[in-house]
Amino acid sequence: MTVIASDGVTVAADGLITADGEIVSNSDVKIFIHNKSIYGAAGTVESCIKFEKFVIAGTLNKKAKEIDWNDFDGIKVSRTGIMWYVNGVYPTLVDSPFAIGVGGSIAIGAMFAGATPYEAVEAAIRGNVYCGGKILELTL
Repeated sequence: MTVIASDGVTVAADGLITADGEIVSNSDVKIFIHNKSIYGAAGTVESCIKFEKFVIAGTLNKKAKEIDWNDFDGIKVSRTGIMWYVNGVYPTLVDSPFAIGVGGSIAIGAMFAGATPYEAVEAAIRGNVYCGGKILELTL
């Protein structure tokens, strides 16, 4: 389970990974920089790994059908502050602040109240038992 939050410049994510109700990792990396954009992935481990692999290889559009979109959300934040929400073959342009994952609604509310993406992820960790671990923050 995941929370990834962005204000259009900075992206923050929790590090919790679970499998079959057990904590697998508290420091997983769910966001990464590629070609001057920040990408984030929330969903099954398999779909998140495929998403990152396809983004780096430049084959996301061709390979999108290999991702289980029923349990996956992605985000892309460009240097210009444009954010894309990825859930299916066609990305959707979104406004900031924006967040994905099970803690996303808490994070968006926190950012509307003035929190930074990092603070928004902290709020989601406090408010959702499926968010947790080390917080990673990236800025373009």
